[in-house]
Amino acid sequence: MKAVMVQLRSKALDVKENAHMVLEALDGEGDLFIFPELFLTGYTIGRDVYSVALDETSEVVEELKEEARRKKKGIVVGAPVKSSTVRGHVHNSALIFTPSGEVGRYDKINLVNFGPFDEMHFFTPGGDLTTFTVGKFTFGVIICYDLFFPHLTQAYALSGADAVICISASPSMTRPFFEAVLPARAIENTVYMLYSNVVGPDGRQEFWGGAQGYTPRGALIKRGKYFEEDRVEVELKPEEVEIARRYRPTLRNTPLQLKRYLIDELYPIRSL
Repeated sequence: MKAVMVQLRSKALDVKENAHMVLEALDGEGDLFIFPELFLTGYTIGRDVYSVALDETSEVVEELKEEARRKKKGIVVGAPVKSSTVRGHVHNSALIFTPSGEVGRYDKINLVNFGPFDEMHFFTPGGDLTTFTVGKFTFGVIICYDLFFPHLTQAYALSGADAVICISASPSMTRPFFEAVLPARAIENTVYMLYSNVVGPDGRQEFWGGAQGYTPRGALIKRGKYFEEDRVEVELKPEEVEIARRYRPTLRNTPLQLKRYLIDELYPIRSL
């Protein structure tokens, strides 16, 4: 199957136009289309997240759901999403649309509140993980800073994920850290790692783009342009996962007690 990381500049607060860019991208070849963190609204929008936050019945969400179902393609796209349990709270989320017409979401667990970031002022952290399936592949989703908490990717792999998607808003000064950790997570967990990042100026920051994919053995498959819009296509092969797990059985050798703790207690997993 083919995953496509779509590295485009979204328009701040223009949800309809950004959703239109998502729909246009679906006309290209690919089975799963992955857009950056908070793509539907723009990343640096401050308190405006409360006025533009979506829910799973929003018109834009319904439109994306219908097109994903009609074209039999999957979509992962970042957006602020209203909490379904606490009135007035908003999550930094990845909206997930499956080819069969299901809609789900992953809410960012590890919010960033250091350096130029102040996500904790606007967002409520999530607590669950989410998996979904496209073709023969099961995917997990994390968002940006989540990448630096290895137990999240590990929990996905132990629960049966073949690939983990990281959507991101990483500015230029953090590029070396992301590019060091991405292949490490692939090797540790014998999963494909797929990364889609914000590109270009947004507020007072410059985001480096550089969408990229790694094999389950940590080899770079392809990397997008730095600081320019791009489209990165990555072919995913089930046999690559099988080979990696046969020759480096980290998942099989993980203690059963740790597996149970991660999946059953620490991070419940919702499957679409």
